[in-house]
Amino acid sequence: MARMNIRQRTELEMKEDLNANAAKRSAVSIDNKSSYEEIYANETVLDTQVTRSHKGTMTSGPNVSETLFYSLAAVCLGLLCVLLLAAVTVLCFTFITETNQLQTSYTNLTTEYEELQTSINNLIAERGQLQTTYNNLTKEHHVLLKSLSHLGSGEVKYPTVKQEKTIVS
Repeated sequence: MARMNIRQRTELEMKEDLNANAAKRSAVSIDNKSSYEEIYANETVLDTQVTRSHKGTMTSGPNVSETLFYSLAAVCLGLLCVLLLAAVTVLCFTFITETNQLQTSYTNLTTEYEELQTSINNLIAERGQLQTTYNNLTKEHHVLLKSLSHLGSGEVKYPTVKQEKTIVS
């Protein structure tokens, strides 16, 4: 209630000052410069009165603890950003290194695969040659046995594993 009375009184004083200023303005003197200065002097008084009357309701800005809290929060967020940037950089470097190692491994395995494929093809060709040689030797063996049986009395001993190259006629 006391605040209302102070506020009403301040408003009344302001109105009176405005009315006084209006009265001064209406009584224009020959010297405009002095009346101009008087008007602005009264306005300065008015601003001072308004500031004093609202002093209790005005805030003085952020509290020191709030400022400290926001500063710490900003520092923490900045540090987290720096750590995140460092982690991303390390992960990119690791990814690039592993990718290069995998590419090298792939190239080496491809070369080894091609060498093994060449070896397999060579072994297949060699097996074919050995098979052909075996078939030719088998045919020659049969031809020799036939010609041997025609030459002799008819009794021919076929060579066994123990009797290599022994033929009795």
